[in-house]
Amino acid sequence: MVKLRYYFLFSILVSLFPINQLLAQSSDSAFSGTQNGVLREALNLYGGGVEEFDIGTTGNLYAGLGSPNGIFCSTNSGSTWNGPGADDDFGSIAAVKALGESTVFFIGGIKLYRSQDACSTWEQLTPSSGDIADSDFGQSLAASTSAVIVPMRNGKLEVSRDGGDNFLSVTIHASVTAIDYVAVGAASSSTFYALCSTGGVNKTLFKSTDDGLTWSAPGVTGDFSRLGVSPSNSNIVVFSSNNGAAISTDGGATSTDMSHPGVANNAISFAGSRIYVGAKYTSDTSAPFTWGDLNTDATDTDTELSGHFKQHPTISSTAYIASLRGIAKATDTLKNWNDVVTGMLGVTTNDIIQATDKDKVFVGTQVGVALTSNYTDSAGPTWMHPIDVTGDGDPIDALIFPDATSDTTLLAGGNKGIYRSTNEGATWSNIALGALFQNRDQIVAFARLSDGTVVAGITNADSNSGRVIKSTDTGLTWSDLSITNSPPVTSLLADGTTLYVGVGVEADDTATKRGIYKFAEASWTQLGDAIAGELVRDLEIQNSKIYAATGDDNSAGVFVSADAGSTWTNQIGNGLPEDG
Repeated sequence: MVKLRYYFLFSILVSLFPINQLLAQSSDSAFSGTQNGVLREALNLYGGGVEEFDIGTTGNLYAGLGSPNGIFCSTNSGSTWNGPGADDDFGSIAAVKALGESTVFFIGGIKLYRSQDACSTWEQLTPSSGDIADSDFGQSLAASTSAVIVPMRNGKLEVSRDGGDNFLSVTIHASVTAIDYVAVGAASSSTFYALCSTGGVNKTLFKSTDDGLTWSAPGVTGDFSRLGVSPSNSNIVVFSSNNGAAISTDGGATSTDMSHPGVANNAISFAGSRIYVGAKYTSDTSAPFTWGDLNTDATDTDTELSGHFKQHPTISSTAYIASLRGIAKATDTLKNWNDVVTGMLGVTTNDIIQATDKDKVFVGTQVGVALTSNYTDSAGPTWMHPIDVTGDGDPIDALIFPDATSDTTLLAGGNKGIYRSTNEGATWSNIALGALFQNRDQIVAFARLSDGTVVAGITNADSNSGRVIKSTDTGLTWSDLSITNSPPVTSLLADGTTLYVGVGVEADDTATKRGIYKFAEASWTQLGDAIAGELVRDLEIQNSKIYAATGDDNSAGVFVSADAGSTWTNQIGNGLPEDG
């Protein structure tokens, strides 16, 4: 389903952008050249959302990004990053752990991989069953020279005592339904900790002192999502969530709240006497706790610093941390931070618009907007990224020029509502939507009708509902179009003064909440025929034919209508493969 949608969007990119730019050159990376029949070209938009980050014993860097094939490695202190090869297909990266200088483990999708040559080559590791097809790994891993431990999604633990060559299956406790996070302190330690679900909101801490072979619950429980272990003292364990942090200094028997202010990135790191939770730090292991902030301390930063702090193992003045853009580096004792992301092709793009001036392209990303003013440059575009639209580094899911006669004004939408710029994205203001935009609403799409009306689609993840709103003054004021049944919106398509609205969510297959709604002549109609009941992911029109990309856990399709939505034909099985 997902790959099918990517194919569909790629065809839209070909129609949107000059083909010579998309096919400008080829290479042997996972992001360029021909792969599975699709010709790709990376456009130098560097960075990405860091899920985990680690550093080897002499300074090799390993970053796992939450994007397909998002494993990137640097052997030159972050000056450049290398990604996967042309034949690699790792999925999104969940966990990364370095062992020594050149060995690194990571989880891509549900599979476990290892490189022993600083990412030059990779191998998929086989679980304890002996069948690589049984790979169903979780979202965390921990590694020392003594053992490598990796949770499975069934609540079991895979343990290797030979660096990942062989694994055995371990049951932590009969009550464990899921292993949420695992950690180890010193590089040679045999003491591991696991944060586990055993029923209810609170997680239970388990501890092993024999390489993960046997486990006991020392006493700590809590609503935590991460844990970290001091490399200098395995009895010091820190726990974190988005709401705060706690510390144990007795090996997990008891814990103390650390009065942490709470952060979106709650990754835990240790460096010298400091404990880092996100970009905030303390040197206290008992109350009262005093917290500093690297963002406040810094004289200069390219973008906001977020978490996964790592001190260079041999150069005391050099450090790295995940930033809003990717990875940032300081070489002057944490004062000046510069993003080092060249070659890191991990930016997740949510929407793309191109101005009348074909050199100017805006991209909605997970941390704001990217802008290039030299898209057609033969050497490839250069980007300004991220432009922080909301001031908090929020994702931008939809972009549009609301005025058909001007590229100066832009609208950007996401989980904070609608923002408007009248100076090509230099500054932004939030548009008051009042009751039209509720808690947990998200702007997912824009469209502009031929009469100048701008339309925005809204979905709400909590209620599986949605809304369609309109503006007749280029986005300054909005009113409700009152779509029938209030379905969760996924996509919008304008055809003259007619609007098509794709709807649906994975969690609700109610007939009225799936398919396509059509707005024409001031009234709504839910379209029928073969598109009925489909979770519509995207809509496009070419040569008077409407295309709908659909898919859920059970099926996928690309539907075509040549009669304004009255009848639909699924192209799967009609020359289009089900799994692209």
